Amino acid sequence: MIKINKWSQLFENADTRKRQRLGWFLSPSGCDSRGYRRLMRQGKDGILAFGVFQALCQVMATYSKETRASGEFRNSDGTSMEVADIWEITRMEVADDWQVIESLEEVGWISLITQQSATSVPPPCHPPATSVPENSGIVKGEGEGEGEGEGEVFCPQVDDKQILSQLWGQAPKLSRQRSSKKQVWDEWQKIKKPERPTLDELLAAIEAWKQCDDWTKENGEYQQGLHLWIKRMRWQDLPEKNTAGDGIYVAEL
Repeated sequence: MIKINKWSQLFENADTRKRQRLGWFLSPSGCDSRGYRRLMRQGKDGILAFGVFQALCQVMATYSKETRASGEFRNSDGTSMEVADIWEITRMEVADDWQVIESLEEVGWISLITQQSATSVPPPCHPPATSVPENSGIVKGEGEGEGEGEGEVFCPQVDDKQILSQLWGQAPKLSRQRSSKKQVWDEWQKIKKPERPTLDELLAAIEAWKQCDDWTKENGEYQQGLHLWIKRMRWQDLPEKNTAGDGIYVAEL
């Protein structure tokens, strides 16, 4: 969930807080605030982030006074908005959505609120030692490598969100521009768990595709959005090296 920090204090007054919907909103004057100066140091990226923030404020002003008081972006049914939802409302498909959001968070203008249930938090890693509870399903010395590895730390596997987060970070910029994290997550969820690749397989595959001709020539004209790359399970169909030594090619996309 995205939240505009101090919306009620900075962008409204005693009169506007009584109004159910605003046709305009107040805004701090001047260009000497620390956040503004930090954004402008980023050049065009900072100007882009500033424009996005202006659009976010325009959207927030249309919400009910109860929602505005929290500064949180919510759908009509009260659920939290995804970043993709906000791009649809503001009609701003910016160069790199998460880079802009992160820039605004860094200067303190917005906050990203992660809502997790207690069951969604991965368990911590613990050494087996003598603290392994009975009936835990962990049997020391059973199977291949019996008697080895005592004292090692056993950790749970990387979860899906961590996998996709790392894949997103390694994907080329244009693939992220043509996609969104929500689309990536939705396509990933459509894949049956037994058919999902490991993190290592994904990262190796995306690196191979980043080097292929169709993803590099003509400024990456044929690069796929990352969600389409996942939908088509491109880790199963890696580009092959050209036998003529001309690099890597993809015969069909």
